[in-house]
Amino acid sequence: MDNKLLKRIKNVVISFFVIIFILGFFSKSTIALFLPKVQVAPVTKSAYSKTLDIEGSVVPKEVFKVRINGDIIVDEFYVKAGQEIKRDQPVFKIDNSFGIRTSGQRLDDLKLSLDKNKQELEKLISESYESDEKNIELFEEKLKLQKEELEKLEELYENGAVAYSILEQKKMELTASELTLEIMKHEMELKKSKKDMLVAEIQRDIKKIQDEIASIENQKKFYSRLGEDGIYFSEVDGIILDINTAGNILSQDVSIVEIALVDGFDSVLFEALVTDEYYDFINSTKRIELNFEDKAMPKEVVVTSISRISENNMIRVEGEFGRSTKEPIIGQRIRGKAVRNFNLEGTIPKDAIIPVGSFDIGNQGIVYILEEKEGILGTEYFAKQVNVTLTGVGDNNVSITGLEGFTKPKVITNLSYKIKDGVKVFLWK
Repeated sequence: MDNKLLKRIKNVVISFFVIIFILGFFSKSTIALFLPKVQVAPVTKSAYSKTLDIEGSVVPKEVFKVRINGDIIVDEFYVKAGQEIKRDQPVFKIDNSFGIRTSGQRLDDLKLSLDKNKQELEKLISESYESDEKNIELFEEKLKLQKEELEKLEELYENGAVAYSILEQKKMELTASELTLEIMKHEMELKKSKKDMLVAEIQRDIKKIQDEIASIENQKKFYSRLGEDGIYFSEVDGIILDINTAGNILSQDVSIVEIALVDGFDSVLFEALVTDEYYDFINSTKRIELNFEDKAMPKEVVVTSISRISENNMIRVEGEFGRSTKEPIIGQRIRGKAVRNFNLEGTIPKDAIIPVGSFDIGNQGIVYILEEKEGILGTEYFAKQVNVTLTGVGDNNVSITGLEGFTKPKVITNLSYKIKDGVKVFLWK
């Protein structure tokens, strides 16, 4: 009888615990169905990067412009834009019957005039004011003695030893001397001013003569490259960038032909426009990675110049290409990316933060961390809202401050409208 009773009691106890287990399991499972499911990530010190896609083009470092200081007419061009050209290759033919060539006599006259002006300038600059300055210095000494003498006479006059007329005479002499000194200084300043004006005038004349000489010599150089039939032969190797129009009068200083001096990637630049907000970003990286399928192409661009002038919110970026055995194509569009690396404390996934405004360093944001609490059915989880500050922004990660007061915090990464401050959540492990 006792054994049966014990057996029944044992079965009841076991059944009770089974029921408790089943109820607890299904209660937690049922509750979990209605809770927001969350995933979390730890807050760590981690390395990450921010990339900026940049598209630019290949431009020549140097451009040789064929022009003449005089009006000409080009009968015909023998080249086209984009064509490679070699030195001494015919480029165009001019109308020999049009235009005036400056005579050699004019050039000789200008050179004589230049020498004369230079000598006059040298003589003028060497002029000294030492004599005037010495005279002023001596007169100032004389004036000092006159003042001392007047002070003594004033003492004698007060003691009745000198007549008033003598004292007044000395005062008048002192006033006259002071006026004379001012005149001497003024005359010296006038001399200096006149000299400066003459120097400036002669320098302008010299510059004008030098410009005319350069113009004539450029003209002579141009015509020296012409054959008797008026054909111009290239002075350089390169690629034709642009040609003017045949049959029209081309005025002086207008480019007839422009030739890019290109010989390998060392002779060209990468040029791109980026929004001015990325000035600091580019300035900190100084490097643009290139990703050509052809391994012989350059792998990178080293930034050499960033414009400090913004036009329509865009700034110009220039850089040198890395090593390459290939020949560049002028105007080719090239894509690359600038990469800025971070390795900061407080790094979390970018999906775990709601920025207040934009993703910019220094801006505020909101994160939700996971809080654990022990309840009747075991460990329960809640979302806690925390305001933070961005200290770094990457493509997939950010760095923040504001969680220093929490022990090993974990941030919720799958944010949604259901995640709010104090809301109970289900941790999806």
